[in-house]
Amino acid sequence: MKRGWIRHLIVIAGLVCAAQNASAMGILMPNGSGDALAVESHRVTITVNENTAVTHVDQVFRNDSNRQLEATFVFPVPEGATVSDFALYINGVRTPGEVLEASQARTIYDGIVRRIQDPGLVE
Repeated sequence: MKRGWIRHLIVIAGLVCAAQNASAMGILMPNGSGDALAVESHRVTITVNENTAVTHVDQVFRNDSNRQLEATFVFPVPEGATVSDFALYINGVRTPGEVLEASQARTIYDGIVRRIQDPGLVE
């Protein structure tokens, strides 16, 4: 009986660790339709220099549907960390992002959404 409980605890601990690791990866949450965007690739490069670590995350998502989708990109940023660059690649064309104050970024983002363009916003 004790072995059964230990196995269950190990499985639960493994699932919790897997869930934490998954949340460290950015995900796209579909807006509206519920269609999911597949993760085509995920690459992380970390460079450590004394007390500073620079992490580069490159994620590629694929839209398998036959229509344009809108999604919210959720990427956890640890406390004390900053985002220094952000870009969208749409059909291979890089659209650079700009780091702004949250309220200014939200105003610009909402204006772009109203014009039905492909904006990106990091908060």
